[in-house]
Amino acid sequence: TSNIVNFETTFSENKEIEIIIYSNNMNEKKSVYKGFVTPNQIVKCNMPSNFLKGLCFYKIISENKELKTGKIIYN
Repeated sequence: TSNIVNFETTFSENKEIEIIIYSNNMNEKKSVYKGFVTPNQIVKCNMPSNFLKGLCFYKIISENKELKTGKIIYN
């Protein structure tokens, strides 16, 4: 990805979520979205400017539960 990441929500109902991105060394984390989403909504988020290029990780949380995790290659 470049500076913008698209996260697709595959929920069947409205949910309040938070999307957190971790730097490749896991020392830094940044909440890039916090709010309500509708079913199948695409959430566009900017990559934190202080993150180094390379491998980053993300997780999507709702109601204190991890719903989805993944990797991002930040160019």
